[in-house]
Amino acid sequence: MLTRLALAFLLVLFAQSALAHKFELGDARLSIEGESYQIAVSADLIEAFERHLGLNGSDRFLVEQVRGLDLGTIETTLSEIRAEVSEETLIWFDGNTAELRALSFPSPRDIRAVLDRPPDSTEYRLVFVGYGDAPQGASAVSIKMSPLLGDMRLEVSVPSVTLLQAGRTSQTLNLIGSQETTLSSAVADFLYFTWQGIIHIVPYGLDHILFVLCLFLFAQTVRDLIWQVTAFTVAHSVTLTLGWLGFVDLPTGFFEPLIALSIVYAAVENILRNKPGGARFTLIFFFGLLHGFGFASVLEEISPSGGHWLTRLIGFNVGVEIGQLVVIAAAFLAVGLWRKEPWYRSLIVVPVSFVIALVGAFWTVERALAALT
Repeated sequence: MLTRLALAFLLVLFAQSALAHKFELGDARLSIEGESYQIAVSADLIEAFERHLGLNGSDRFLVEQVRGLDLGTIETTLSEIRAEVSEETLIWFDGNTAELRALSFPSPRDIRAVLDRPPDSTEYRLVFVGYGDAPQGASAVSIKMSPLLGDMRLEVSVPSVTLLQAGRTSQTLNLIGSQETTLSSAVADFLYFTWQGIIHIVPYGLDHILFVLCLFLFAQTVRDLIWQVTAFTVAHSVTLTLGWLGFVDLPTGFFEPLIALSIVYAAVENILRNKPGGARFTLIFFFGLLHGFGFASVLEEISPSGGHWLTRLIGFNVGVEIGQLVVIAAAFLAVGLWRKEPWYRSLIVVPVSFVIALVGAFWTVERALAALT
C-alpha cells in the first residue's frame, strides 16, 4: 500500500509538470498600402518566453514563472526574442523576398505591466508591428514567422484568413480577388488539423489519455475494448461537431470538472468490478459527450468555425482517433502480453486504476475550485 501511495504521489506531480501551457492562438494581420506593407502581430506572451527560455509545466505554473522574472531578465529575453523574430520573419511577394525594415516592439516595462495583471482575469499577449517595402502591383504573398510565436490566424487585406503554422511558410495568398479553395489547400488543412488532433491527445491531452487507459484496463477481451472505444468515439465526435459549430455552447467551467470526474468514476469502477455491464457502455457514451466539449474548445482555439470547416473538422477528429489508438497501442505494448495472467488484475489493473483515480480526483477539485473563482 505504501508503494502504491508513493507511486500515486509521484504521478500527481508528473501530471502537473506534464501538462504543457495551453497555448493561445495568435493573430497576424498583413495590410498593404501602395509600396509598403505592415504586419501587426498579437502572440501568446507566455508561449514566446516559455519556448525561448526552455520552460515547462502547467499553464498556471508557467504563468507564475514568467511573472516572477525580474526586469533585467525580461529586458534581456525580450531583446533576444525581438532579434529572433526580426531574423526569422520572411515575406515573399510574387516569390521575391521583401525585407522587414523596422520592427516596433514593446518595451520591457510594457511587458512587466502586462505580466503584473491578475493571472486569472487576462490573456498575456505580445503585441508588435513590422514594416517593409511591397512591390507595386504584387499579386500574391506568403509569410513565415518565428516558431517562438506559435500558430496564428493569418489575415491579409483582401481579406483572406488562413492558418500560419509555427515556424512554417504559409500557403501563397492571392492579393487580387477572393481566395479559392484548392485541392492542395484543402489537403494541407486536413493534414494540419489531423496533426493537431493527434498532439491534443498525445502528449497534451493527459486527461483523455487517462480515460482511454481506464477503458483499456477494464476490457477483458478485444471485443470489450472495441465496444467501449466505439461508444466513447461516437459520443465525443457528436459534441465536438455541435460545440465547434456553435449549436451547443457550454462553459469550460462546467464540463472540465466533469471530465476529470469521469476519469475518477471509470478508474474506481475498474477497481470495484471485474466484468463490464450494460450501464458501463451507457456511462462511457455520456462521458464521451463531455470529452467532446473539451475537444470542441481546443478546436475553437486553433480555428474558429468557417473557411474549410468540414476539412478541418474531419481532420481534427481523425487526429483524435489516431491519438487514442496510439495510447491503446502503447498500453498493449507495455502490459498487453500479461493480460491473461492470474495476477494481471491485482498487480496491474487495480494499482494503476487507483493511481488514475487519485489524479482524477485531484483534477476534479482543482477544476471545480477554478470554476468557482
